[in-house]
Amino acid sequence: MRLFRLRTSVGRITALAALATVGMLVVPGAAASASSPTPTEFVNLSATPSVLSYPGGTVTVSGELEAGGSCPTSFAKAMFAVLVNQGGAGNLAINVRTDSTCGFSAPITEVVAAPVVLQYSGDSEFAGTSQTVGVTAGQVYPAQIQIDPIKPARAESTVTVHGTVYMDVNGSSVPSPYAPISYVQQGSFRQTYADQNGQFRISVGAYPGQAVTVSTPASQQEFWWSGAYTTAPFYVPLTVDPTAVVNIGVDQTPSPVGSIGLSIHVVSVDAAGTGSNYSGPVHLFFQPAAGGSWTLMAKATTNANGFVDVTVSGYLSAGALAAGNWKWVVPAEPGFGASGTQPFAVVITVPTKISGLKFARSGAKERLTGRLSYRTAGVADAPVVIQHFSGGHWRNVATVRTSSSGGFAYTFSRRLTGRYRVLYRGAALPGAEASFGSFKSTLSGAVRFT
Repeated sequence: MRLFRLRTSVGRITALAALATVGMLVVPGAAASASSPTPTEFVNLSATPSVLSYPGGTVTVSGELEAGGSCPTSFAKAMFAVLVNQGGAGNLAINVRTDSTCGFSAPITEVVAAPVVLQYSGDSEFAGTSQTVGVTAGQVYPAQIQIDPIKPARAESTVTVHGTVYMDVNGSSVPSPYAPISYVQQGSFRQTYADQNGQFRISVGAYPGQAVTVSTPASQQEFWWSGAYTTAPFYVPLTVDPTAVVNIGVDQTPSPVGSIGLSIHVVSVDAAGTGSNYSGPVHLFFQPAAGGSWTLMAKATTNANGFVDVTVSGYLSAGALAAGNWKWVVPAEPGFGASGTQPFAVVITVPTKISGLKFARSGAKERLTGRLSYRTAGVADAPVVIQHFSGGHWRNVATVRTSSSGGFAYTFSRRLTGRYRVLYRGAALPGAEASFGSFKSTLSGAVRFT
């Protein structure tokens, strides 16, 4: 008798008969007959022992394979398959041949109690048949699952958790070989098997607040030796507690460019999903509307409630404006992970002024000059309106545009004495900054031309 073994690490074969169809077990058939195949049957079947004690052993399956209720000469020494599904221990398949009287005796080594399937494939002369002989465990032992220490991992990473299934055999704790294992995390259910030493490993996520439970079901006195057990929920420990920005605020919109007030609220969460207010450093960065590098605008520390408010100036060096994107960054600190916000816009308004307004003679003509600016920089290419007070009203005389430095001039075509002023109605910031703010309107004081 020649033995063939098939092993799988996870799962059961749903149809044991399928093992005989993959080319492993080949049963020679007798000569073809024109009549219907003769029915065949396994008779006088027995398994010794039919009740198997831990840690398993040899089970001898015996009986006869008859055709038409007897042992025709042409049917003697027929070959059939013996199939055993041992759950986590894998699958066993052997070919067995009857003797001259159609009898057989086949020793099977079972590491766990499992039924034995006898299958004759049949041919054109003799019909196929199949029958199962039960083999059960003499006792199911109380089980316990021990999870090995888990090394802390980065939040939202995947880790491998190791453990062992033990069972109490007559007061001694021994590994439960090949016990089925199921584990659940956040509604995700997966299965595997312990190995011959009761050890197993599972892949779980280091997700804050997502507990893991590991179970082994009650044995039905087949495929494994131990009973049901479920661990208490546990969490994968984290190397650092993740942080998150849960709220940002702007004091007023649009914000005066000279005083931009921003706030932030930061929390942290531990492995069990318990949230806490984060007290630690935070950084505020700015990126110009046209793009480019981020500039650190402020450093602050959140209070015990996780909040902080900062006020920054919207004026940068060389007359540039802080019109663009902003973001908060929570830097990594001992015990806490880094986090931050996506870029966000702060709409600003830039106060303007008209200064240096005066008259000057240019040949036979009179000129009115001045400058439109914000802080120290000029507002370029902006329309300003020259107004004259006449008849009790301010009347528009002309509109001129400022130079690159914000200066403007208007030459009178005819002499109009009296009071003059200049109006700027405001406009969006230039170029890429247009969607991030505007220049505020302004009106000069009156000057007299005599």
